[in-house]
Amino acid sequence: MARNKILDELHAARAKLLEDAGGDLNRYIREADERLKASGRPIAKLPKKTKQRRKKTG
Repeated sequence: MARNKILDELHAARAKLLEDAGGDLNRYIREADERLKASGRPIAKLPKKTKQRRKKTG
């Protein structure tokens, strides 16, 4: 099977980020959230897209 260079690069970046967080995914997510909040950039709040249920008929 041929290797995909882009996917290989993404997997390597993911492994590095997780390694930097001591292998703890929850720690990585927590730290990423803190960096996002500290950045001062606005965070979009999008409405949920839900489908309305159809009423059953007789």
